[in-house]
Amino acid sequence: MINQEKWIGSLSIKNTKFNNIKNQLDHDRWINTIPKKNTYNSMHKFSLIAILFVCGLLFVSAVKNETRILQKEINNLEASINENLCIELYVFFLGIVFIHLS
Repeated sequence: MINQEKWIGSLSIKNTKFNNIKNQLDHDRWINTIPKKNTYNSMHKFSLIAILFVCGLLFVSAVKNETRILQKEINNLEASINENLCIELYVFFLGIVFIHLS
């Protein structure tokens, strides 16, 4: 059998005496290592992206509609300019023909 007194006595006193305060578990140390719950989950990200996408579609639609309206106005103005130009050219050529024939 092992003589416990002999073996315990051979260990250094420094290692055999436990400092209860030093070796107690620090519970706060382990609590601080627990990862915090992510409050910004993927559902929030998905809804934000979906809202931005829908707003973008509405914005593009509104800009496209305004562009069509402006293009119609430009076409109407060009048509009226061409019509006025044709009338002015017609009058000019009539004047030339009248001078030439007289």
